[in-house]
Amino acid sequence: MEISAEQLRLSKQETIYALGPSIAADEAEAIFEQTEGWPVAVQLARVQKQARPSLPLKAGAPGSLVATYLTEQVLASLDDDVRDFLLAVSILDRFNPELANAVRKRDDSWRLIDCLTHLTALIVPLDIEGDWYRLHHLFAECLLQTLCREAPARMTELRRRASQWYAEKGDIVEAVKYAAAAKDYNKCESLILDAGGWRVILTDGIGVLRRMLRPIPSEVLDASARLLVARAYLHCKDGEQRQARALLEKAKILQCSSNDNAFIRDFRTVESMLHVYEDTEEWVRAWKAVHQNEIDFSAITPLEAGTIKCEEVVAQISVGDFDDAAASLKSAFAYMRQSGSVLGLNYCYLHAGVMALHRGELNIAQANISRALELAENNFGSDSGLKYVASVLDFALSVWKGAATAHDIETFSNALAHVEEYDGWADIYIIGLDAAFHLALQCDQDAFAEQLCARFEAVARHRNLERLENFNDILKYFLELRRSPSKQQERMRERLLSWQATDADGQLGRAWQEYFIGAATLARDARAAFDRVAHAIDRSMDHARRCGANLHLVRLGTAKALLLQRNGMRQESREALTEAIKIASRQEILGPFLCESAMLRIVKAARDFFRTDEGAIIVTDIMADVLARATVLRPPELGQVLSDREQEILEQLAGGKTNKEIARHLELTENTVKFHLKNVFSKLSVNRRTQAIAEARRMNLIE
Repeated sequence: MEISAEQLRLSKQETIYALGPSIAADEAEAIFEQTEGWPVAVQLARVQKQARPSLPLKAGAPGSLVATYLTEQVLASLDDDVRDFLLAVSILDRFNPELANAVRKRDDSWRLIDCLTHLTALIVPLDIEGDWYRLHHLFAECLLQTLCREAPARMTELRRRASQWYAEKGDIVEAVKYAAAAKDYNKCESLILDAGGWRVILTDGIGVLRRMLRPIPSEVLDASARLLVARAYLHCKDGEQRQARALLEKAKILQCSSNDNAFIRDFRTVESMLHVYEDTEEWVRAWKAVHQNEIDFSAITPLEAGTIKCEEVVAQISVGDFDDAAASLKSAFAYMRQSGSVLGLNYCYLHAGVMALHRGELNIAQANISRALELAENNFGSDSGLKYVASVLDFALSVWKGAATAHDIETFSNALAHVEEYDGWADIYIIGLDAAFHLALQCDQDAFAEQLCARFEAVARHRNLERLENFNDILKYFLELRRSPSKQQERMRERLLSWQATDADGQLGRAWQEYFIGAATLARDARAAFDRVAHAIDRSMDHARRCGANLHLVRLGTAKALLLQRNGMRQESREALTEAIKIASRQEILGPFLCESAMLRIVKAARDFFRTDEGAIIVTDIMADVLARATVLRPPELGQVLSDREQEILEQLAGGKTNKEIARHLELTENTVKFHLKNVFSKLSVNRRTQAIAEARRMNLIE
């Protein structure tokens, strides 16, 4: 709702009422005409008339000028010490007796405040106890103009004293504000750097550093190398990596001939965090080189050490080195606790959640993510950026536990909007995209999955995140496989198959997540060569076992089961599924089994096969949980109109196989295949093989 200036003015009757019965009606009407009903001018007129009834108002002046005139008249009616008090506190947005004493270098402010009780409309109490006050803004403005006119040098000194008082109280934001108002920019710089510079973000939050820097002119900020570094970190948190890099380069040029150890430490630490956000191959190589020459952590602060250790954790996770990441994270926790940085601890819990999620330790992931959410909410508010990052991880955890539903997609989208815009890094985006994409498949929401890919493509390009872009391309290929064959599928298939054939030494490096999802996606491509895909999956599973990425091992196991089933190797498919379920059962990782109808059919068939096997009770219980969960996510499937054999033949048909090839894969005669196809065509109301495939895809009978 918009309130106009006219609505803020008093009417004639309201003015007469506000002036009170001690002022005659004709005088009250004259005051209304002169003040134009502006409340502060009316109140000033009332004060003047009470103090000096015979003094006439200034004729013919507009309301704002009347306010200035009346302020002068009110001041003229006051004792010198009271007048001096009002002029001194006019530089303050708010004041209490202690602050007023400090700026005036007097100890009588309580007494003077008591002397001004008749100015209650102009001196406003801010709390019930009456400790803090402020001047009415228009009254303060008039007083400030008077002070500037009468004693400009004193105004500057008063502001310096206010800055000093706030600094002693530990309120650096206010201290910087008053130092900037006094144009004492050297003081501003020293206040911010003494408070920690960029470290303020980790000790007090992003908003505090932002408010510290706000009153300082840009040309002053650009002349301070260490403030440039602090601003660079702010840009990191705002998702503006290019701007952050530019500021660091400018700071390096400013400081090129100096051996200022404080600057060197600031620069090194902030650049290490910028590397995390930039997520480049060069970063990992540089990080390895730097850490081969071990950093002397005893020569830096615990906060700096904890920050560098957090960078180390992210770098190690990015190459799938979870054992070393666990050791680094333990050190990071210790340093952050020693530093007292709640924000730093929050990041440690987030990194711990990421690592546990990859390792399939869902209970540990839940504990760390919940702690991160709690810390963010309690210490940084409901709109905290860290809360949104933790919410993305919490959502992913829910998906892989098999506990998420379509209703959770909106919650995720809201959290993602903030992480897209502000504090997010490659691993968070990949985890969020991966989980949301697969939940969309679980809920048969291909349209949302497509929108999601478009959204993350924009993030990857805006932030120049190559890993995210590659991962997103693979998921787009996954979606393409659910449609009719196309040239785009063919190009992506060849790209992935060629890529999977590289790195024969088994060192996947930073591409490990793309490699895993690429192998799993190829398993869904009926036109990809079986031998090449099977080799890629086996190699990926070996790597997942070596690095302990059990969540991914389960997902690769389900992909292997799908690949073998589609190629008529039912016993081998069942064995692959059983192995995946045994790993999943340790932490109830149900999500990977819920993504596709074909996977659910394999689970159902395996459950029926093992039903009478007493030794397989754990496996069959997990299978039953998966199938029960699937009924919540999806309505009863139309695929149930086909028999299991008809479904198998339909899937082979979709893979481009001839009747003879289908018969060979399923160990049937060619005539039996033709018989089942005739039934499939009848049930789908089609006459040709291509029509059957198209209709089956429309009905979600095949992927």
